[in-house]
Amino acid sequence: MYEGMGCIVAFRDALNLSHAAINCWIFDPQTGTTRIDLPWRQLTHFSMSPDWLIEDMTTQFFLRRYLVECGSSLRYLALPLFHPNQANWAQNPALHFENLESFTMRFDPSGRPWLLYILGSPRLSSLRFESCNRTFAPAEVGYRFWEAVNMLPGLLHLSLDHIWDQWHLFDHPNIQTLDFTATGTRSNRTGQTNGILNALTRNPPYQPLPQLRNFILRVMEADIMGRRKPGVFLRSEVEGLANLIESRTGPGISGSVEEIQKVAIHASHLVDRLALQRFINNGLIFQSYMVGPRDEAEKGWIEDHPCVHDWHELRWISD
Repeated sequence: MYEGMGCIVAFRDALNLSHAAINCWIFDPQTGTTRIDLPWRQLTHFSMSPDWLIEDMTTQFFLRRYLVECGSSLRYLALPLFHPNQANWAQNPALHFENLESFTMRFDPSGRPWLLYILGSPRLSSLRFESCNRTFAPAEVGYRFWEAVNMLPGLLHLSLDHIWDQWHLFDHPNIQTLDFTATGTRSNRTGQTNGILNALTRNPPYQPLPQLRNFILRVMEADIMGRRKPGVFLRSEVEGLANLIESRTGPGISGSVEEIQKVAIHASHLVDRLALQRFINNGLIFQSYMVGPRDEAEKGWIEDHPCVHDWHELRWISD
């Protein structure tokens, strides 16, 4: 972190700089300026890492004063929003990023995702949501979240890290890839895992995410201090996964529902393939990864993200 006086200008005229990932210290709320000057108009990827002290108004000011300069160049945007304020966000006019393909929001799920309501981007096809706390939000907030997601018809890739558990609201018609991180203590985490597996299991006429082709599940467990590490994918969860796959493959699939094609499990132990072998024999692509250190597990989503999978430096910056 830079703690000097004044603004860093060394990168202002960097002709080849297109990707920038920085911490929240970029903005100085006392002076209303940034501590680093970037070639905003040529940036295609911008990521701001979380800071527990960041205020909602800081993010809003930064968006309108600086990031809006990116305009048509911006393709990927990641922002923290830990204290969403309904009155502030709901009254703002839309933000237009005409070529934005992917958006990551790191925020407190007890607040409503107002930024989604004012983010105008016709090309948006990928969303990621990261929770800054480990408690589920009230049902109304979960409903508002899914309402906002369903307003994005072009959405194909959805990545969730410990977000709401109102899985019965899974009704987006076009999502093809779901990347989900289950976390918490062993009992809480298995509840999340079983919840998502049950929610995705087709039970006609209920057809959640009818175009789902790729499902990625990351198993994390937290200690009493909230520190996360890779968790064990239990045998009961393997059985739930088998039920999900069976409901989404074979002759019972209607013409309006896509067969699931690929399943990937990231856990601290390799998943027993025997219960899934018959699906593999019929063409299912199944991948089981034994995940190592915490940092590797926390940032594994980057490799599977359609817009940042080749941004290798992000693995060493992203929190």
